[in-house]
Amino acid sequence: MNVETRPTQPPTTQTFEDFEFRSVDSAPPRFSVSRSPWLAPVFLVALLGVFVGFAKLSPIVEPGYEALLERLSIGALPDAAFSLRLRPFFLAFFLTFSLFAAGAWWRRLRLLLTLTLLFTLMTFLLDAVVANLSGVFTSPFVSALGDVVLGFAALGAFAFVLLRQATLPEDEQVESERRPSRRYPVRLAFAAVVGGVLAFLANSYLSTPLEVLRDVGFLGGLGPGIILFFPLFITILAVIETLSLRAKTGDIRFSVAFLVPALNEAENITDCIRSLDIAAQRYGRVCRLYLVDNGSEDLTRALAEVELNRCRALDGVVLSCLEPGKSKALNAGLARIKEDIVVRVDADTQVSPNLLAAAIPHFADAGVGAVSGLPLPLETRPLLSKLRAAEVYLNQGFVRLGMSAIDGVLSLSGVFSAYRRSCLDTLGGFAEEINGEDTDIVLRIGRLGYRLVNDPRLHVYSEVPRTFGHLREQRLRWFRSTFHVAARNRSAMATRQGVRGTFSLPWALVQVVRRSVMVPILLFAGVVAVLEPAALHLRGGAALVAVIVGLPFLVSVLVLAAYRRFNLILYLPPYIFFRLLRSYYSLEMLFTLPLGAPKATRLRSAPR
Repeated sequence: MNVETRPTQPPTTQTFEDFEFRSVDSAPPRFSVSRSPWLAPVFLVALLGVFVGFAKLSPIVEPGYEALLERLSIGALPDAAFSLRLRPFFLAFFLTFSLFAAGAWWRRLRLLLTLTLLFTLMTFLLDAVVANLSGVFTSPFVSALGDVVLGFAALGAFAFVLLRQATLPEDEQVESERRPSRRYPVRLAFAAVVGGVLAFLANSYLSTPLEVLRDVGFLGGLGPGIILFFPLFITILAVIETLSLRAKTGDIRFSVAFLVPALNEAENITDCIRSLDIAAQRYGRVCRLYLVDNGSEDLTRALAEVELNRCRALDGVVLSCLEPGKSKALNAGLARIKEDIVVRVDADTQVSPNLLAAAIPHFADAGVGAVSGLPLPLETRPLLSKLRAAEVYLNQGFVRLGMSAIDGVLSLSGVFSAYRRSCLDTLGGFAEEINGEDTDIVLRIGRLGYRLVNDPRLHVYSEVPRTFGHLREQRLRWFRSTFHVAARNRSAMATRQGVRGTFSLPWALVQVVRRSVMVPILLFAGVVAVLEPAALHLRGGAALVAVIVGLPFLVSVLVLAAYRRFNLILYLPPYIFFRLLRSYYSLEMLFTLPLGAPKATRLRSAPR
């Protein structure tokens, strides 16, 4: 397989200011509520006031709490046991969030009581353990490690309490059809051991340069060995998966169907179909297009029919689905498809000429259920396009590539994904009335026991938001989908169904909450710095800088260099602020999750 080239057809200019990007998929009415953009700023102001109040109460409460721990401990309490003030931070966050959450007052009160009691119990147990370990380990290490454990415990508690108390989709049971390969746990153990050894050696023999990075905030306030482990772990897995992908060959010619849902895409549909036809020509056999017009009010249908008649290797039909919703359009098209492989492509996307020739051979392995690649920006000039490209290379091209090596991929890009049709039939098609139907379907394919392939050599080019209003709508959808998909796959976590159920899905929930509290943590750190500067003891505020910059900045440089996208490295400084903007949108998303018991009705899907 060769590295694919960018489509030669120049993109059509579209003015997003004149384009209504909101649709029924922006906020599914059953499982989300629309909230004012001013809600988050008001929340942060209220949170600031609660922070100040808690900071005033801390000197009164801490002596009694420390005295209680001293009675339970066998050694001296760590000197820095309360330095980061994580305990009052989370209590303040839980209190203020409960006031602003979407739901009846008694549901918000129940949320507050549950979070407060659970966090108080976890804090007391952890602090008691830390107090008793202080005689075994050095105090700063024990204190810092305890803060890290407490922080992730609080994030996990918040995520799973919200998962239980919010109105979310019902669970979908999926029984495995295939046994997982034994190579995945071997790879996991190998990467963990080697990553741990390399982190230890780096900490031992490169202490001087690592301490410099630590002092300026690139490695945070903890030990470099701890911080370095995860990127080393993912790097090892990414190398393993890259070598595995290069070894894959195959000439099996499957029949292929393109499935393209379209809503008011007159500006893009011609270029999209033209790129699909070129890809079909390179594949070497006639492919069929099922384009589903989802109630367009422009010339989408007419232009699609004209361009389809011009195609050389692409046959097809333009269908109509008057019920609004991308999943409904996808299922309407899926009901007509008889081909072996279903290639889903968004209507504002252009695919590379070698896409099918490079992607379809993966299905020669009967254990592969879905294949995707890198959804890169179609245009390269706007700043948001540069930032999105850097994001894609870091997330899909690095983290997701590494997780593929242990069959831990949670999602594949909805912009382009190829599915084994038999898997879609078994699962009943795409889930409707939720956010994240693309993630949900591939996660359930993985639960069947099929492998998900994320091949970074497969490129498609799609439009990205040009305005912050469109970006906000997109990210609220994406971040909310984590909760929708997790709810649909609760049983995968409950039964620890593979790496996804055991690690990937719970970790995704924790990560979306971690991202959501990043802005509040910075706000809280500012309050602490003003009221009690000595509390930010770790490296004179280096930990705070690490929240904003951190090791991901250095990892991004290395990843972009590995992909030879040196031009994008220049955009990493604004990418830091882009990460903060994503965090702010993630915080906004939490307020759109309605509290309450899920309804008994099941989600619709395509007929089996």
